[in-house]
Amino acid sequence: MLRLPLPLRRGHRHHRQEMGPLRSRPTWQQWNTTIQPATRQTARHQRKNPHRSTQRDTESRHSETRSLRRNPPESRIPPQQRRNRTNNPSRSTDGLGGQDGRAHPARNLDHPQLLSPKLILGCYREFAGTNPKYRDAINLTYLPLQRYRAYEKWKSKRVRVLLLAESPPWGDKSAYFYNEQRSGGLSEAVFNQLKIKGESKSTKLCEFKRRQFFLTDTVKCVFDKSQTGFIPQELIRRSAQEILQEELLALRPKFILALGATALAGLKQIERFSRVLSRYRSITKASGKSVRVGKTTLILSVFPNDRNRRYEKSISSAFQMVG
Repeated sequence: MLRLPLPLRRGHRHHRQEMGPLRSRPTWQQWNTTIQPATRQTARHQRKNPHRSTQRDTESRHSETRSLRRNPPESRIPPQQRRNRTNNPSRSTDGLGGQDGRAHPARNLDHPQLLSPKLILGCYREFAGTNPKYRDAINLTYLPLQRYRAYEKWKSKRVRVLLLAESPPWGDKSAYFYNEQRSGGLSEAVFNQLKIKGESKSTKLCEFKRRQFFLTDTVKCVFDKSQTGFIPQELIRRSAQEILQEELLALRPKFILALGATALAGLKQIERFSRVLSRYRSITKASGKSVRVGKTTLILSVFPNDRNRRYEKSISSAFQMVG
């Protein structure tokens, strides 16, 4: 049986007259849900499907969260902001404390790789160009870590303990830590503290590597401190934020043993560690203490040399935590 549309059906004409003129379709649909008498507040809640509203609000929240997590396109970021984003310490939040030993592409957020010596040397040449007062104190002809193949020959597959020193000694024939031909200096002090013995320095370095130890400098270039009396804070900051931070991400050590004031100052330049280390203003007062940051344990020590023999007790205590 053919049924006519609702407004023209028999017996409904008086309802049309009482309701008045018909509204447009969107308005009629919006208010047609008020079937029974109710207050405005009740009708307003009834007009909405609670399940559909909840789903829509949840989707909106997820969309906002995704928009916060998603980084803006590089083309919309100013150059200075882009540089700060490259040095963003939040990248190291989950990076330290474990390592799988595989080779990974450079600047990969999940599996970063050690910076090449060419990039490191270029960073120091740029620093010397913008800071001419330190140009004569920086040796820009080579990097000791490259000359003595520190990464290729002496870094174990997994670095458990990273010893963070200050800077390489000045001079081509100096007793650099990985210079197998010259003993003494920092290497002798470290081997004595770790009770590493051997007939030659090469033998001791092999044992050092076998125990999954690795030593690196806060400032990778050779700097002549005799000209200034100290390592400039600008150089420490540049080294920490553009080089050391990348190195820590790639090595992922379980322990970091900071040796000396320059090492402490460098770690403070990395935001991941700056807050917990801000209370330590002097390396002599902090020597022998440790702090936990995520999966990484930071251990602080005075630089082990003849001038700091009066701090021998705190130095030994620091080395015992990693030995």
